[in-house]
Amino acid sequence: ATLTLTTNTTGTITHQGTIDTTTSGDSSGSLPSVPNPPPYKVFIAPESTMSQIAGFHIARGAMACGVVPTRHTLSWLFSSLQQQQQQQKQPQKRFRIVALDGISDTANLGSLIRTSSAMGIDAIILSEDCCDAWYRRSVRVSMGHVFRVPIVRLESAIAADHGDDGGGNDSSNRGMIDVLKRLGEAGITTHAAVIDEDAQLLETVTVTNRIDTNANGTTTNNRGWCCVLGNEGNGIRSSVVKACHCRIRIGMAQGVDSLSLPVAAGILLHGLRERETIGQT
Repeated sequence: ATLTLTTNTTGTITHQGTIDTTTSGDSSGSLPSVPNPPPYKVFIAPESTMSQIAGFHIARGAMACGVVPTRHTLSWLFSSLQQQQQQQKQPQKRFRIVALDGISDTANLGSLIRTSSAMGIDAIILSEDCCDAWYRRSVRVSMGHVFRVPIVRLESAIAADHGDDGGGNDSSNRGMIDVLKRLGEAGITTHAAVIDEDAQLLETVTVTNRIDTNANGTTTNNRGWCCVLGNEGNGIRSSVVKACHCRIRIGMAQGVDSLSLPVAAGILLHGLRERETIGQT
């Protein structure tokens, strides 16, 4: 059979291959009827044919083409935090957020999304210069969890009025700083993950209910935490680190100064989640 693919850049691409629309379990020679069929066509093909269509080896047994969902906004994030707090039946429930500053590798991003989903993260915030969470490789490595965890990408409009102050605070930087400040005002404690020896060890962090008093006299309950992770090679930008409430690090054996980003993220998120119970009665 002939499978025809159409793209916006090269027109029509015709691939010759065997596309089977039958199943061995159906003697009629056609696919069984489905009560509520999906609004798209499903093709069954050999792995070799699928690999030729995709242009690389297909090992998962399936591929698809879809539309990226509508992106979540910061307005949605803070509105959701407020609504969930009002509707929360468990007063001790804390919000868990991950903020990523300048992640450049899509495989790492996909792994971070999958890990975040496993650790019960409520939302992931991406700086403007982070790679695309919906890139093919990121979606694949996330094992589909990119559809489960809400992802908020900071838009240039957030920091459009700031520009570059000459000190490395470009729009991406300022956007993340502003968001961390707003999270703090909303009662979210922000932790910058670093490798500095003078940073607080993860196992000594105490995530407890506390009440902060702002400069204007307003009291805010500690409603959760946000773990900030940085670029694979350079880490978190210094101005973003300064915008966080504290710096945390993973205790490691002598001679080891760092871990791969996905591994470090797994340890940090699990550690912070486990620390939520420390000090509770």
